[in-house]
Amino acid sequence: MFRFLRPPVMSPAEAAEKSAQAEKLLFGRGFPIAGALGLILTIVFNVVAIAHWHKASAAYFSRAWWSNWFPNYVIWTILLGAGMAYRRSKKS
Repeated sequence: MFRFLRPPVMSPAEAAEKSAQAEKLLFGRGFPIAGALGLILTIVFNVVAIAHWHKASAAYFSRAWWSNWFPNYVIWTILLGAGMAYRRSKKS
C-alpha cells in the first residue's frame, strides 16, 4: 500500500559504495567550501560591523571581540582545515 515509504533494498556492497560517495561529497567538497565561505562571511560581517554599524565588539582583539567573533573564526578554520586535510590525504 505505502511502497513509496519503504527504503530501497540494496546489497551491502551498494550500501558501502553509497556511503563512500556521501563521505567523499561531504568531506571532499563540503567542508572546504563551507569553511572558506564561513571565513569570508565572518570577515565581511566583522568589517561591516566596524565600518557601518560602529559596533565596539567588532574591534579586533578587544575583550568583546574574543567572546563574540573569535569562536566563529575558530570553527570555520577547523572546518576548512579538516576538508583540506581530507582532500590532501585522498590525493596521495
